[in-house]
Amino acid sequence: MLSLGLVLPSAAVLVGAAPASADGTTLYVDKKNAACSDTDAAAGTQGIPYCSIQAAALAVQAGQTVEVAYGSYSGTVTVTHSGTPGHPIVFKGDAGWENGSVLDLDTQPSADGGSGFVLQGVHDVTLRGFRYGAGAVTVKDSSDISVLHSFSAMGSFLVQGASHNVTLSGLFMYAGGSNSGVRVEGGATDTTITGNVVDSPSNFDTTGISLTDAPDSVVVANTVSQICDTGIALSGDSHGATIENNVVSGSNCQGAADGLLSISAASTTGSTVDYNLLGPTSAGDPYSWAGTTYATVAAFQAASQQGAHDLYANADLRTVGARAWEPADPSPAIDSGSADAPGEPARDVYGDLRAVQDPLVKDIDATSAPVDRGAVEAQNPYTFDFNGPATADDPADPLAYTVRAQTTSNPWKTSVTSYAFYFDGSTLTTTSAQPQATYRYPLSMAGQVAYPKVYAVLPDGEQIPTTDSEGLMDGGEYTPIATPAPLSASFPAAPASASAPQTESLKVQGNTYLASATVDPGDGTGTLAAAVPARSTTATAVHHYAEPGSYTATATVTDVYGRSTTVKQTVTVGDAFVPVRPTRLLDTRNGTGVAKGKLGARKALRLKIAGAGGLPSGGVTAVTLNVTVTGSSSGGWLAAYPDGAPVPSTSNLNFTSGQTVPNQVTVSVGSDGYVDLYNAFGTTDVVADVQGYFTDVKAAADQGYYQPLTPVRVMDTRKGTGGVPEAKIGPGGTDTLRLNLAKYPGVTAVVLNVTAADADSAGYAVVYPGNTTRPSASDLNFGKGQISPNLVTVPVAPDGTVKFTNGYGHVDLIADLEGYYTTATSAAAFVPLTPVRIFDTRSGTGVRKGAVGAASYVAVHIAGSHGVPTNALAVATNLTAALPTVDTTVTAWPAPWTKAPQTSTLNPARGTTRPNAAFIPIGSGGNVDFYNQSGRVDLVGDLAGYFGR
Repeated sequence: MLSLGLVLPSAAVLVGAAPASADGTTLYVDKKNAACSDTDAAAGTQGIPYCSIQAAALAVQAGQTVEVAYGSYSGTVTVTHSGTPGHPIVFKGDAGWENGSVLDLDTQPSADGGSGFVLQGVHDVTLRGFRYGAGAVTVKDSSDISVLHSFSAMGSFLVQGASHNVTLSGLFMYAGGSNSGVRVEGGATDTTITGNVVDSPSNFDTTGISLTDAPDSVVVANTVSQICDTGIALSGDSHGATIENNVVSGSNCQGAADGLLSISAASTTGSTVDYNLLGPTSAGDPYSWAGTTYATVAAFQAASQQGAHDLYANADLRTVGARAWEPADPSPAIDSGSADAPGEPARDVYGDLRAVQDPLVKDIDATSAPVDRGAVEAQNPYTFDFNGPATADDPADPLAYTVRAQTTSNPWKTSVTSYAFYFDGSTLTTTSAQPQATYRYPLSMAGQVAYPKVYAVLPDGEQIPTTDSEGLMDGGEYTPIATPAPLSASFPAAPASASAPQTESLKVQGNTYLASATVDPGDGTGTLAAAVPARSTTATAVHHYAEPGSYTATATVTDVYGRSTTVKQTVTVGDAFVPVRPTRLLDTRNGTGVAKGKLGARKALRLKIAGAGGLPSGGVTAVTLNVTVTGSSSGGWLAAYPDGAPVPSTSNLNFTSGQTVPNQVTVSVGSDGYVDLYNAFGTTDVVADVQGYFTDVKAAADQGYYQPLTPVRVMDTRKGTGGVPEAKIGPGGTDTLRLNLAKYPGVTAVVLNVTAADADSAGYAVVYPGNTTRPSASDLNFGKGQISPNLVTVPVAPDGTVKFTNGYGHVDLIADLEGYYTTATSAAAFVPLTPVRIFDTRSGTGVRKGAVGAASYVAVHIAGSHGVPTNALAVATNLTAALPTVDTTVTAWPAPWTKAPQTSTLNPARGTTRPNAAFIPIGSGGNVDFYNQSGRVDLVGDLAGYFGR
């Protein structure tokens, strides 16, 4: 039935008064409610509604409302109870007409074809908001009855017998077969039929509105369309009628033999016909008056003295969106009706105001504001529509949809002041100066189809809806609102140092836009509120840690949908490195830094670091020194540690009598700004050259953090690697290594393992920035024919160059790059630790006991032990090779070791003990491998600190 194309009324007409509360004045009917009952003592309440309308009709009293929920209710409802003046009984269909496209109640006729509602012998009753499948409403011998805002597919609205003062208004009905849309008969008086639409979509030979022996009726502002017989017929004695402002159109079938408007002889008495628009029809005449037909308005006017303002023309009715039967510019129905017609409704059948003036049509009567003829008032033809589908534009905000519209027609040159958007799930109006708005649907609507509505707001406040309501569509298909993935969050990367060392920018990333976030930095200082920019998936909290180390930071984020989740991250904070041009701080041979004289056995010297050699007096937490022992009276070892701390059980240098041995030492500085150097046996001279320092305050512009690398050979004079000559460096000779700065962004200094090989005499090498003069300090001391390595940290010139100068004789120099310091705040900060021995193959400490064989390695687990966190990137170690059985090469390498490395860390000769510092990247599983090339050798490793972020 509804597939016939009838366009149904908008919510403005059908909603009516607000639903009554459950206060005893409302009875509820809802057959779909599993708790419904027609017999329960509590039946009719919201909790236990009636199952049938009839049960409610038998119980309802004057002043009460029967509210019927949407559903299909079969059978006839017989109303036997009456209301009283001012307190009618009201039967109301479900008021939920928000979509304006479906009616609420489908009452089906009984098996005998009777009406949906029968009102017999009752008074003061109102029916509104129902849809009737076949039988509609029969009113018999009843008074003060109103049938409003309803729809009938094929059944008639009947008024019979001694009925009086019955109003039929705002009805949509199909007339077909023997069923007129409206039939009033049998002596019914004072019937008002106003503002209704009667249509015959299949051109049935039927009458639209039929009155037989029904005096004093008012038939005003109705639209009767496509009728093959008479549109409005008064037969028998239906005198005293008023027939005005109607539109009656014929069709291309045979009908209208008795006139589109037919009034019997007895019905002409006291009746008024005016302001009607008839035609056209392809057969018959527009009028039948007292048994005579008239083919023209003029002829009818002359014979009847009626119809002074009647017109015979095509009404040019159109459908605009949800509105059908609307006269289109310049229809003769527009602004040509009488606003003073008896029973003229204040609003048209769609609930829109009458008397809307069309600026493109000249009014017939300039003294008043005329209405349009028919049931539908032509509204402002300004139209606009959805401009493409409404879509969720942002994956980070999947419930936020942008609805766009555009003007499609504006013949009245209407000025639009704003646009009003109404979204499912919101009781608020979104107002925009532009025809688009974005709305975030509540999480509860995920998976549902939404139907946003858009209105253009005119200067007088009138709201014009879009031509249609497409809903959220994609490719022409209705698309449910997206269902967001569960909220997830992560620390997307290691935190970056902010304004100063140990001041961290803790950033957490969500998969949807965040509303708020808190971060607990994990150091016991409490929770911080993180900054969340508008429409952002990230939140950031900046925090200064008082002490270097590793902490577990916890972030709790809440997204714009109210969902929360928690994520954790290990944060390592430490000190930044400031490289310096190599400068001598200590030389016991000449009294530099301390009193002149060898360092005795079991003695320690205090070396001033803070404020010495151009270093700042404050903020120096650790220092990198090249320490050299020379002129030793016996074999022994040297340990470096912060002043005031006990002598550690670890060593930094191991040497034999008379041997000159250098080694790089990275050691924490005591609170007084000093470090101590302890000599275990005999006497020895000690030399120390500073290569840089670590700080916990904002220092020089070139302060940086460490970026560990898998060791790579960058220079070898034996092969010409690194662009240097393929030849030994002679006395006072210099080779220059040029690094590719693009590979090392932000580099301030490099960490090189520099090895001297095949020297023809004892000597030393100096490594320094390519843009400076040679310093007086040395980085590597070697003997004739020895292979001697040392770790060197050296600043890099702005052009990427590092110079290597040989002091005496001829020597090959090899450089392996272990990492570099960079101004990039995402690199690793240094955390010094109390020196600790992490493995010793001689005793089985930390590894299996026994020397490492040829082409073999020992794996040492470091991350997650000895104070090194699992997220550490590299460790600062001192590696000692003891008593190899043959000359060999030892390489520290991130796990896993798969083939012999092409770089070296130590090159101990047979039967010697040789140390060297190494900054080693931590490999998979938190392990570091130590590889021995030849023979057998014992290896010892001491931990000085780690690098992490």
